[in-house]
Amino acid sequence: MWIDRGKVVVECKHQAKSVGRPVVQKLHSAVMTERAVGGIVIATGGFSSAAEGHTHANICSGDALTAIRRMQPNNILLVDSGGLSALARVAGVNLHQGEDPSIRDIDISGVTGMFAGLRSCPAGATSLMDAKATSQHIDTCWVAEVRVEQRFHNSAGMLVHKMKKKKTYACGPDGGILNGKLAKKVKNGGDGLPVKRGEPPPRNGIIRTAKAECVKNVKYKGGNGATYVKRCEPTEGHIHVKFHPIGVLRTTVELKFLRTIYKWDIPWDKEITCKACGKPKGVLKPLLICNECGRVVHVRTCGGECSMCKKTICDSCAVKQKRIIKTSRLCSDCLPSG
Repeated sequence: MWIDRGKVVVECKHQAKSVGRPVVQKLHSAVMTERAVGGIVIATGGFSSAAEGHTHANICSGDALTAIRRMQPNNILLVDSGGLSALARVAGVNLHQGEDPSIRDIDISGVTGMFAGLRSCPAGATSLMDAKATSQHIDTCWVAEVRVEQRFHNSAGMLVHKMKKKKTYACGPDGGILNGKLAKKVKNGGDGLPVKRGEPPPRNGIIRTAKAECVKNVKYKGGNGATYVKRCEPTEGHIHVKFHPIGVLRTTVELKFLRTIYKWDIPWDKEITCKACGKPKGVLKPLLICNECGRVVHVRTCGGECSMCKKTICDSCAVKQKRIIKTSRLCSDCLPSG
């Protein structure tokens, strides 16, 4: 981009999350390399306080055109959505505010796939489902580097075991230890997003886990030639923990089945639970999707199928008619008139 005084380097960020300080630093380096007048960062999601606090940064929320003309040499002008709207009005461009592409393009097949195997008749689970991503934000997770160093002696003062171990754990925002794919993702650096360091999570859970995993029963021979066993369990004072913040992007997905709405967080997967009894899948029986209201319930204890049309229904939508010997379950479509 060229203005009256020379070349200007421009970077645009169309995203929901705010732009951090590293983007401003890199653009300032590009300005110096290109020997440009200055630089401009346009971000629809705004800027972090660290970005706005950069030595060469100036924030602009209004008349961006005037701010560009008055830009000081080697400075970086930060233009948010307000400044972008002002530029669009000057250029005669109508801005369309729609879905943020970083949300729209999220792959939510992992969540929707969890419902694909559920019993559903006559309509399948995927045909009843309306799925969309509704919001995103960055969670601060933690990588905990644990170092255990301790010497253990018997009652006579003889060294029987020297413990020296290193372990790495992945922790959630609350300090709880993570497992599976999410733990692997955190250990590998998460989504590479900038996070505020803040206060580290509580160490209690890490300490308890390290104690349980490092404890060891050691056999040794005493001075009298007899064999003894000593339980070597590290004490808290010998367990050293160092936390490193990791940014993980959390996407909230809304799944709508007819009149029933579920909310899911990616990658914070959770188990499907019965909408009637609240117990998870597999505790009692497999689950089904009610083809009248969209609730997910256990097949036999909280739902079933219509005895006439075989439609999957929950107890709330089922109509039961007493007969001489048995009780038949019907849906609203098969309920006899009168």
